[in-house]
Amino acid sequence: MNYFRSRWKEVLGVLTLVLFPIWGNAAQIKIRVIAESAVILDSPSIDSEVLQKVPIGVILEADAQRGEWYQVTLPPNQEGKIRSGFIKSSFVEVISRVETIEPQKKIEPVKTIEPQQTYIPQPAPEKIAYGKKHYGAGGMKVMGGVVSANLDLTTNFDIAGVDFDLDQYKKSKLGFTGGIGYEIGSKISLEIDLFYIQKGAKFQGDITLGDLGLSGTFNITQSINQISLPVLLKVRVLPGSTPYFFGGGEVAFVLSSEISYTLEDTATSAKFAETEDTKESIKDIDYGLVFGAGFEINAGPIPFYVEGRYHLGLANLLDTSSEQDQLEDSNRIKTQALIFVAGIKF
Repeated sequence: MNYFRSRWKEVLGVLTLVLFPIWGNAAQIKIRVIAESAVILDSPSIDSEVLQKVPIGVILEADAQRGEWYQVTLPPNQEGKIRSGFIKSSFVEVISRVETIEPQKKIEPVKTIEPQQTYIPQPAPEKIAYGKKHYGAGGMKVMGGVVSANLDLTTNFDIAGVDFDLDQYKKSKLGFTGGIGYEIGSKISLEIDLFYIQKGAKFQGDITLGDLGLSGTFNITQSINQISLPVLLKVRVLPGSTPYFFGGGEVAFVLSSEISYTLEDTATSAKFAETEDTKESIKDIDYGLVFGAGFEINAGPIPFYVEGRYHLGLANLLDTSSEQDQLEDSNRIKTQALIFVAGIKF
């Protein structure tokens, strides 16, 4: 009952705002509301109190213009006091400017508002109105950040008769990511992203080949660069600035794969470095799970957010059918990536 009572108060407030120019003083500027989230504020500042929400299409009469603000006269309140408010110029368009208007002339709202613009009570708009808190709306996203990548692998190498387990020397590889996304919804939303991600891993350590009397250090970097297409379900916790959680899956296309390695003999300090293209040994398509959390800041017209996400690859990218590598079917390479991004939404 309280909900319907408050909604009808809002409707009556808008109607009296439209009809009030009949009783007010002669106005100097006639303006039309063109923004969905237009509001009339107590003073010419976005941080001031919201006096009245105004639907798109309503025509108002302004008494004066102060910089980026128009001063309008509101209908009398319950105490009979006539109030003044301010609406930002970006929310309206000027219809006409006149020096004087004869007092006996009255503007009939039914002649100035098109039938399809008639105000009908409806839920508060999803876009943020100054002074009010709402769940963030969807829109286009631009983001970029850093990647801490690794690989889940079972691939052993035989060097001069010595079984060499590369996995025990594995370390994270730092990389870059960037992309765009589009979000549909509010409290619960669907998000589709398009990312460029640098995945892979690094391997560093010492190796000793006792039979050959050799020992040295090595530094190997496996790089797998991808274009990723995640599809995520996002849940916001609070209206306004809020934490959020998301999860879903991704399909990725492998753009390139290469191994760069440096070997150094401890005794002679001799170094050997080489980069090898390994794209033929890696499959073209990767897929997996994506989940994470973030925080969205809705303090102005352009929301800002930061988030962390984890990409868990489920596909074995190692092409065991390659005659060049002659690998066993049990060998595997799966991607893993911890990603931190920041971005804006508009």
